[in-house]
Amino acid sequence: MAYGEVWQIELLDEWSDKKAHFKGPDKHVVEQKAKAQRMSWDAENDFNQLNNVLEHSLKVNDVIVWESLSYASPFNVEMPKKPSDISISPEPNQLSSKYTPHLSFLDKIFPKLKAEKNRISQELFIKDCEDWLEVKNQNEINKKLAEIKWMESVKNWKIEKEEFENKQRLNNEKIKER
Repeated sequence: MAYGEVWQIELLDEWSDKKAHFKGPDKHVVEQKAKAQRMSWDAENDFNQLNNVLEHSLKVNDVIVWESLSYASPFNVEMPKKPSDISISPEPNQLSSKYTPHLSFLDKIFPKLKAEKNRISQELFIKDCEDWLEVKNQNEINKKLAEIKWMESVKNWKIEKEEFENKQRLNNEKIKER
C-alpha cells in the first residue's frame, strides 16, 4: 500500500434517502463497513415494512363471515322451450270454389265437355288431398322428432341443474363446517 492512499465508498438508501460515507486506508475495512451499513438499512427497511403490515392488519377487521362465502346464485340456464306446433293449411274441401268447374254455355249443352271439366276438377281435388296428407304426415313426424329432442334437452337441463345445485349445496356445507 502506498503512503497516503485513502479508500472511500458513498452509500445511498433508496427507501429512506439516508446517506453514508466511509473512508479509510484499508480497502477491505471500508468495504466491510459499507456492507454492514447496507445490511443494517435493509434490516431496518424490512422491519418497517413488517411493522406497517402489522399495523394495517390490526386496524382492519379481519373477521371472516363464512356465510358470506356461501353460494346462493340461481341456476341461470333457461329450461328448453317446448317446440311450437307447425300450422298447415286446412284440408282441401271439395265444396270449395277451387274444385267446382266453371261451366260455359257449351259445357252445359255438351255432356262430354262438362264431364271433362268435372274430371279435371276431381283430379285436382284428389292431388291436393294427397299433397295435403303428405305435408300433414311429415309435420306430424317432425313434431314427434322435435318433442323427442325437446324431452332429451329437458332431461339434460334437469341433470345440469341438479349437478349445479348439488355442487352449490356441498360447497355451502363445507363453509358451514368451518
